[in-house]
Amino acid sequence: MDLHQNSAGLSKFVEGTAVATGNQDVTNLATNLNSKMTAEQKRELLMKAARLRSLGALSNNPADINKRIVSLNQYSSAVDSWLSNNLGVDLDLAHQLDVGEEEVFLGNPLPIKVIALDQKGTKLASGGWDNIIRIWELENSVLCAQLKGHNDCILSLVLDSTAENVVSASADKTIKVWNIKDQKNIETLNHHPELVKKMIISEDGKTLYTASIDGTISLVDTGNWTYLRMINTGKRNLQDFCLHPDGTQIVVGYRDRTVSLYNSETAKWIKSFEVTGGGSLTSVLLIDDSRTVIVGFHKGELTSWDIETTKKLQTFEGHTDGITSIASSKKGLFFVSASLDSTARVWDCKLGVSALTIDFHTDPVQSVQMSSDGKFVFTAGFDKLIKKTPMGVLNIVDRQIEDPEVMDGITDTLRHVQDTKGMVTAQIGMLSKTMQDQIQSQGEIYMKEFTGEVQKLQVKQEEVVELVKRLQEENSQLREELKSRDQRIDDLEERFRALESKL
Repeated sequence: MDLHQNSAGLSKFVEGTAVATGNQDVTNLATNLNSKMTAEQKRELLMKAARLRSLGALSNNPADINKRIVSLNQYSSAVDSWLSNNLGVDLDLAHQLDVGEEEVFLGNPLPIKVIALDQKGTKLASGGWDNIIRIWELENSVLCAQLKGHNDCILSLVLDSTAENVVSASADKTIKVWNIKDQKNIETLNHHPELVKKMIISEDGKTLYTASIDGTISLVDTGNWTYLRMINTGKRNLQDFCLHPDGTQIVVGYRDRTVSLYNSETAKWIKSFEVTGGGSLTSVLLIDDSRTVIVGFHKGELTSWDIETTKKLQTFEGHTDGITSIASSKKGLFFVSASLDSTARVWDCKLGVSALTIDFHTDPVQSVQMSSDGKFVFTAGFDKLIKKTPMGVLNIVDRQIEDPEVMDGITDTLRHVQDTKGMVTAQIGMLSKTMQDQIQSQGEIYMKEFTGEVQKLQVKQEEVVELVKRLQEENSQLREELKSRDQRIDDLEERFRALESKL
């Protein structure tokens, strides 16, 4: 996309800078935007606006620490919002490019385990715990076929390159090929003795790859559905696998957090390396330049790794429960993850941030797919629903920015904003620590004062106790004196009566 078309979006961002930073001079930048500026000038202006926004937020230093922390938090939220929604692209273009509306597909009586899209984006297949495969026409959102024949849960689905056939793998340990139009099972494949975890069709549509938990991967010719060869990894508990775009390599992920690479043509092992993350490995996906693999884990963590150097690149934080499925966009700028926390998230591969959260589902999300044109994300899970969510502006960035220099400029800007966000977060931490230290210091002063008052009260209490003791002793003496006086009075009365009797 030529940034000449994006003056309105840049203006919104630059003008918003004044609001976020309190720097009114920034608004003068917006007046310099016009359609005659070159892409390089606009890119420089965008970066300048991002820097001003960050510096403006960091230079706000109210005397009251609480107000400053609120200001920094608001800026951090503003950066999140900008990363998630704008990405430096004119929001109005989303409506001009007809990104479509979100939809919900109904008709599944039991939870859904897996969904799949054909390469042309015309059909969607779903399967789950009712053992039935359902096929949807995406153009008019109509359920066009229900395929029955499996005796257990559907575990994996793929549509062939013609979108005329669908292949299903079930917990009944069979793989079936179906003709969608006739709704008939035209082939049953039995080359795996154990459960098949996942199936993939090569980009040229000629080869079907099927992977079993026993560590074997079979290759099948989709022209006549005949078995070609098998790769025996010699390692059980295979969880997921993915293909290099050229079909020459297979990346396999195992439950014990091992990732292995195999040559699909010679069936030979290339390398293996261990990855780190919370819990067991659940998913793997090649993205970007096909040397970066995204790995999902049982406790919700996502990490990226360079398969050539086997080094960890970054961590994607946001999910709070296990990752169940991962898919990527056409150009690999974004990938989407599904989780047991009932959400799906779209991630920026380079920045490592969540650009969009899909929280429509009320139960764990089991499967996620992204349309080949990058316009929509499809999610499904335990709530028996399939949700179609438009990618909006993210789709525009993914599809329309062809100029690598422009893309690099926007990426550099985003990285700067992300770095600034990191500085803001660090500063918030320091300010919070300062407040804690102040609270602790003030608390110690209050405690000393309180202790002093308590000690005074203890002295007073001792004095009161001593006074009570003296009063009690005096009271006892008085009682004794009264008793003695009463006795003397009695004696006098007795003597007086005796004198009276003599008289």
